[in-house]
Amino acid sequence: MKDCPLYAVYTGGMLILDDSLTIFNVTPEFCEHFTCTPESIVGKPLDSLFSRKDKRGRFLFHKKLSQYKKGLLDLTIVIFINKNEFISRLRLVKRDKEWLAIFENILAEEDDLFREFYLGRERWTSIVRNSSEGIAILDSEGRLVEFNSRFLEIMQFRSVHGVLLNESALLNKYLFDLSDNEQFNSAQHHFEKAKTSKRKSYQEIQHLSYYLRLEITPIYLPVKGFSGCSFVIKDITHQKQLEFMAQQLQQKNQELERQKQELQAAHQEIVTLNQKLHQENLRLSAELDVTKKLQQMILPKQEELDLIEGLDIAGFMQPADEVGGDYYDVIQQNGNVKISIGDVTGHGLESGVLMLMTQTAVRTLQESEETNPVKFLDILNRTIYSNIQRINPYRNVTLAILDYANGNLGVSGQYT
Repeated sequence: MKDCPLYAVYTGGMLILDDSLTIFNVTPEFCEHFTCTPESIVGKPLDSLFSRKDKRGRFLFHKKLSQYKKGLLDLTIVIFINKNEFISRLRLVKRDKEWLAIFENILAEEDDLFREFYLGRERWTSIVRNSSEGIAILDSEGRLVEFNSRFLEIMQFRSVHGVLLNESALLNKYLFDLSDNEQFNSAQHHFEKAKTSKRKSYQEIQHLSYYLRLEITPIYLPVKGFSGCSFVIKDITHQKQLEFMAQQLQQKNQELERQKQELQAAHQEIVTLNQKLHQENLRLSAELDVTKKLQQMILPKQEELDLIEGLDIAGFMQPADEVGGDYYDVIQQNGNVKISIGDVTGHGLESGVLMLMTQTAVRTLQESEETNPVKFLDILNRTIYSNIQRINPYRNVTLAILDYANGNLGVSGQYT
């Protein structure tokens, strides 16, 4: 193996692989540098020595291997042997049916710049991996270079057949081809804008059962310029739910305030109506008192009834309400007695006034010595009818008149 010209340059040791890249021989220098024994290495595939943390290194290795035709395959890879990690430079070359894998451990010194870079990257990876937010790194073309498990959990990308895509299936895929969510795909506009602007951009979208806030930060390198973007996806579902609840509460409060104002307006209207009703009741009460007094004043007194000879007359009136339209009267003139009994429809002041008009008209006709009952009632009817039209056309008077003289009783009546 020492006849290989590369062996003299790279002192990290060498592995000899068969055509399927399975290790079948190892140099002592390899075992010395990587603190292992030949028995622990021989028979294993070459990529089984690669650290699982170095996903990008694995991806580049298989990508370059698939494109290999001849010459030297050169890359930096993290080797994991006996629970130890080594950053090594790997040179892979094919010779006949064998592969030579020559290693150089480039982290010989603790203060090596590359080691510091590697440790910094490990710290960054640890932060990304344990973050509660979904984080993804895109290259300049929009391909997924790196992402954490939270990003997978939130986005839940699926194939066209509905199968949930895992980490390996997503690596190096175009992010904006993975979802048919129009809101999420609109983030592509921000990505394209980031190629010419170094400013962060923000977007809120609804994806599956999540409300998400996207923070898109352009990545610019001193020489290369725009190199991609970092996507930080924050789950703001709980915040949105609180905002929605607050909005509903605000709307409810507004509705309650509106109802309160309506109730206050209705209450004020009721108070106003009660005041008007109270004033109306006072007015009506005063009117009823006057009407009641008038009604009592025109009823025949007992002294008048006692003066009528040959007849015992007694009268009593009890209205159903405070004041009614009922009345009776007894008139004696020249030995003739006229008894009138009337009823005016309705109650209250109008009925009481109409009753008073009827009583006055009967007395006037009696005083004029009109004895013809037909003519008597005709004059009375025309007089009362004219007054009814002035007061209330819907009032009516029913009247009965009894004429007594010399032992004879005559009855007449009308409905006006």
